[in-house]
Amino acid sequence: MIPDSFFQAEVRDGFAVTEKRKRIWAAELTLLRLFDNFCRLHDLQYFAAYGTLLGAVRHRGFVPWDDDVDLAMLRSDYERMKQLAPGYFLPPFTFQTSSVSEGMQLVTPFAKLRDDRTAAVEFPSAPASYSQGIFIDIFPLDSVEDAVPGNEMRWRMKLELYTAMSDPLAFRDMAAADKMLFDADTAEQLAALPDAERMMILEDYCLQNFNPSARIDFLRLHLENKASGYPGGYFREAVLLPFEFMQIPVPVSYEAVLRCIYGNYMQNIKGASRHEGAIMDPDRSYREYLS
Repeated sequence: MIPDSFFQAEVRDGFAVTEKRKRIWAAELTLLRLFDNFCRLHDLQYFAAYGTLLGAVRHRGFVPWDDDVDLAMLRSDYERMKQLAPGYFLPPFTFQTSSVSEGMQLVTPFAKLRDDRTAAVEFPSAPASYSQGIFIDIFPLDSVEDAVPGNEMRWRMKLELYTAMSDPLAFRDMAAADKMLFDADTAEQLAALPDAERMMILEDYCLQNFNPSARIDFLRLHLENKASGYPGGYFREAVLLPFEFMQIPVPVSYEAVLRCIYGNYMQNIKGASRHEGAIMDPDRSYREYLS
């Protein structure tokens, strides 16, 4: 139950948090509690991540200028979550698994849980069948390149399979030019598969080659910045920290994780929300905007 006092506008760290932002946060906290109940029921471990982890440690709640909830799971728990979630989250909630959508030119190598009674419209031309309610993000953490013997080849396979998922034509052409581990015929077959099958092949390979004690990271982020990532031991267990009126699990080495991401994480640096261009409405469904 969200206390009435939570919805009052206030100033936090010099930033004006409006009543509407509070209602957006409330929708996200409802999703977070729902997801937490699901994970407890199925003995799945998740962790606050990125801005949500920073908020828990530095603000005991949301970073005032942030407007989303980020969670992370080790690949092994993430794949179990994907199998169990569709039968658990029922309307008005929608669980979106990692996916590729050529029609929207959208690759989403992580999961979202959405509230269809609300709006977080980032793709106005998308069909109404694609839920664009307010959401929380759930990111898988995979083994990435490190000094573990034999991991170099596995890491290269992940790179190539990620290319096959996100840009199958480039993957095919690079294999034909003998720039891939895959031979040209195999690459041709992979590139011709439906989007969902290529995603499934990548994620299955990540699961089969997951080493929780190695260096771990969200795969797409690591491809963009090879300096990102953490020793797997940072996530060996979770501890609870206050977050608004709840408590949420964070990595046991949360301070070290935050230093990896932000450096001096206790220094307030006000930035823009990642969803500045989106239509965010906690009171109306995305369907109203799309219609």
